[in-house]
Amino acid sequence: MKKNSLFSVGSMVDSVLSRHGIGKQVLSASVVTTAERILVSLLAPEMKDDVRALSFKDNVLTLACRHSAALYDAESFAAKLGRSLEENFPSLSIKVEAKLRPDAFPEEEAHDIV
Repeated sequence: MKKNSLFSVGSMVDSVLSRHGIGKQVLSASVVTTAERILVSLLAPEMKDDVRALSFKDNVLTLACRHSAALYDAESFAAKLGRSLEENFPSLSIKVEAKLRPDAFPEEEAHDIV
């Protein structure tokens, strides 16, 4: 009787991702999610709702900024965020770009000025 080989869970996941051609999308989602988690520690409290990780494509993480002050803040820590992400994803070389993208923030999250 032929001995069955056991695959690690990681190997099975890699196989499924490869077979369905969704590996890049899953990796991108993981980078964006991790960036969101790291952003919490990098952002000043008053900016926490004004900067978010928007997308990851071609080794570039795009940060969406609600206004120019948030853009200025995000540009100041972009390199640090990139290094932190590279620690979490050692096989990647990640560049972080901050862009003024107020359209990336839904209206229901908009700040009310009283």
